[in-house]
Amino acid sequence: MKEIGVDVCAENIEQIMLFVNEQLESFKCPVKAQMQMNIVIDELFGNITRCAGNPEALEECPPLMCVKVNENPLSVIITFMALSGRQEEISGLGSYIADKCMDEISYEYTDGQHILTIMKHM
Repeated sequence: MKEIGVDVCAENIEQIMLFVNEQLESFKCPVKAQMQMNIVIDELFGNITRCAGNPEALEECPPLMCVKVNENPLSVIITFMALSGRQEEISGLGSYIADKCMDEISYEYTDGQHILTIMKHM
């Protein structure tokens, strides 16, 4: 399993997509699945950076994103974590895209954090 974690800010989206694409290409993942992952990452990343509320608070304690790529069976798991004071949510379009492209979506509120996890089996 390969893993990367970053703050959810506009500057890091390229790093996440590069990591996911490199991993999926190394396992000869179909291009369609890679494109679906890119669309979902872009949409959710964008929603969180747009809806995070106060820019100063976002800089002090940004939401976190963890991406794991499992080899056997090949799957990508993306987890977004934010403190409870945040206003992040998936928009209608983001929710629709994630629902259509991902195999599993879960949300939980634990220890003062909102945790959204999405998974795609390749």
